[in-house]
Amino acid sequence: MLHNKSVLAVIPARSGSQGIKNKNICLLGGETLVARTAKVCKQLNFIDLTVVSTDDNEIAIEGIANGAMFIKKRPDVLSSDHARAIDVWIHEWTQVERKTEKNFDISIYLEPTSPFRSANDISESLELLI
Repeated sequence: MLHNKSVLAVIPARSGSQGIKNKNICLLGGETLVARTAKVCKQLNFIDLTVVSTDDNEIAIEGIANGAMFIKKRPDVLSSDHARAIDVWIHEWTQVERKTEKNFDISIYLEPTSPFRSANDISESLELLI
């Protein structure tokens, strides 16, 4: 929790990519993009739950191995090149709240394709939000 507000972190990581094949599980500095994102979430004690949103078993396993929860595969309509990030985010947030029977006050959307964000970057952003 942060300032008495529960925080959910959503890591969106679909298997398809127009540019780099399987980019979310490509290695960068010895770690996949999904692993890097999940690990930065683990550094932040105010994140109540981290979840990976994906349509791919390998990505789900990578997220789980690095501390993220996985609910179920993302629907095809939310895994296409035309899917909107906001729709993916709302879908996952809703799925998590149903599964955990807990409501989250804040959700953060952390794309794996921003691998150099730090825990401090996230913390400062949330402080500004609150």
